[in-house]
Amino acid sequence: MKPGINFKIPIIERIAFVVEQREQVIDISSQVAVTKDNVALHIDAILYVEVEDPYKAAYNVEAWEVAICNLAQTTMRSEIGKITLDKTFEEREHLNKRIVDQLAKDIEEWGIKAIRYEIRDIEPPNNIQKSMILQAEAERSKRAAVLASEGSKISEINIAEAKKQAEILQANGLAESQILKAKAQAEALRQIDEKLSSPSGMMAAQFLLGQRYIDALTK
Repeated sequence: MKPGINFKIPIIERIAFVVEQREQVIDISSQVAVTKDNVALHIDAILYVEVEDPYKAAYNVEAWEVAICNLAQTTMRSEIGKITLDKTFEEREHLNKRIVDQLAKDIEEWGIKAIRYEIRDIEPPNNIQKSMILQAEAERSKRAAVLASEGSKISEINIAEAKKQAEILQANGLAESQILKAKAQAEALRQIDEKLSSPSGMMAAQFLLGQRYIDALTK
């Protein structure tokens, strides 16, 4: 029968199965799965399915909800066994996709479509949880140390750059000072040369030399 109003012959015909064709949610109860590195995890999930062919769902499998739930658990344990503990948390989305793809192949002959599979919770053993907490704290401490080191490095670079700039400025200042002194000396020599070129200048120069000679002789 199709959805809607149907007619049947009383006594001769009866409704054998009623199949819900809307999207349905199957709760996959918590179970233990072992990872590739031999860590036992408690995992529960949700599977979304839709019946596409009610006839196949009714006659090709007995109690299709239970069958799909068991198949989903088996598929999930198989996929978990292929990856390590760290990858289980890192690749949850890819893990969900691989599980639903595998389920879709297995339940196609039942007339049922697997829409999506969502892992709700992954619970590792207590000792693993403690190790993960310690690892996370160590990673945070490592990142803090790296940031502190980077800060010190930047500070030292800035100090070195400032010192370098100060030395450059000091050297430039000294060079400019020497240039100015040289120019002043050159100007003084030029003026002396001009004065010595005249008779009065020569007489003044002889007078100064004589005075200094007398002072030196006195000493």
